[in-house]
Amino acid sequence: MQPATTVEALAGRVTASRQRRRRIRVLRNVAALLVMAVAVFLVVVWQRNTVRLETAQSGFESRAAELVRTFEATGKLPLFYSSRDSEEASTAKGRLNYVDPEMARRLQASRRPVIVAYSEVIRQIVRPDRRVVAIKDGDTIRFEVLSTRQFRAAFARQEAPAEPGAEQSADRERGSR
Repeated sequence: MQPATTVEALAGRVTASRQRRRRIRVLRNVAALLVMAVAVFLVVVWQRNTVRLETAQSGFESRAAELVRTFEATGKLPLFYSSRDSEEASTAKGRLNYVDPEMARRLQASRRPVIVAYSEVIRQIVRPDRRVVAIKDGDTIRFEVLSTRQFRAAFARQEAPAEPGAEQSADRERGSR
């Protein structure tokens, strides 16, 4: 009888070993599937964010083209600006927000870079939300993409009433460096 128990014990161990290997293989396959699913999800989200941002930027730049032409021709910021798109098309493509007339007048003399127009918030997944902005930098207007945090900080700085002579002293500081 002893050989039979040894054979039965050996058969039981072989069966247990096969079941363990099968469980490990299934768990490994499930883990690989999950890793691949997460990787594909991240690639799709990144692509969606990139396309949405590029679309918003090109739409914003086309709506702000008249602003750039006006500024280059006259060297001054217009007090009022509205893109020529119909309201319906403008809403579909996203709106261009221009600074109010008082701020436009105040920013005209500024030698530091200032935001003169900005887009609606561009919602992003996994990354911070963004805005496309038109920045008057000296005698040019350039476009940039800023996170909403960067936008709020920059816009708050330029909305704050400047102390008389503060900009001149800041320019002197920059010149002395």
